[in-house]
Amino acid sequence: VRLYDNTNPQQPVLLGQSTFTLEVVPAAVTLTLDAADQSSVKEGSKFEFTATTSRKLAFYESLTLEAENQDATKPDMAGWTFPASTGNTKKYSVTPGHANIGAYDITVTLTDNSDTTPVEVTNESFTLTVNNEAPKLNKLGTLLFSSLGTSATVDSAQSTKVVLLQAGQAYTADVTSTDPGLTTGDSVKYESATEWPTFAMASTGKVSFTPSDEDVGMHYVTITVKDSSDAEESKTVRFFVSESTDDSKLNIRNVEISDITGDEDETQPGDTVKVTFDVTNTLTKEVSNIKAKVWVEDADGKRF
Repeated sequence: VRLYDNTNPQQPVLLGQSTFTLEVVPAAVTLTLDAADQSSVKEGSKFEFTATTSRKLAFYESLTLEAENQDATKPDMAGWTFPASTGNTKKYSVTPGHANIGAYDITVTLTDNSDTTPVEVTNESFTLTVNNEAPKLNKLGTLLFSSLGTSATVDSAQSTKVVLLQAGQAYTADVTSTDPGLTTGDSVKYESATEWPTFAMASTGKVSFTPSDEDVGMHYVTITVKDSSDAEESKTVRFFVSESTDDSKLNIRNVEISDITGDEDETQPGDTVKVTFDVTNTLTKEVSNIKAKVWVEDADGKRF
């Protein structure tokens, strides 16, 4: 600041001057996150939160995110995106997979980069837990085993129909499942539980076996799918093996159980059984008044 004597405007005289330094500093800023201190998300599901500052950030200020695994032996969570932001907000989004199951310390840091050495202004943190989601069996029910000697997939809800097989005919099928958190390299395994020794299924879900006349009757098989963390889902399927026929003139086409008792895994007294069968007519003209004799046998061969 200079002081002049302007008595002679053509030749002002400097009488004195003084100098001081004015330092311009950014206004104070606060940072808030809209995520709960203890947040959670299922594997395969999207998680989002927004960081908000009390004012618009200057060009030399920045927000950074760290997602550190609380298990030091496992990697941090990557794959974050930033779908939307304004002058003082920034949205963060991630869809964790099966490999991300666990707890993470999520930290957002506000940094001043105006100097050669960045300076941390403030930070906010919360814990994000990624929960394991059990795999789901695809279409488990009668359509899993709907045709003999071919590969098939399963019908979604538990079906009251019965898988119909015939003694002496080979059967193959594939059991499949869905796990939204699985990525390349992850896998599931399949298990079966039954008192029926003929039934065979590999851990890959491949079913392959040939029932014999000794298998004639009703059987129950519980199929389970597990992921690498042992989260699982199980469903039970009914099988009915009919006797082999030499002339193919009488063939059982379908067996259907109306689950009156409400127990899907077992056939109980009170359930209704419906059997559909075909009679092959090898004559040259239509015939009528054909009678069919139907009976039920117990395990000892007693009819009633």
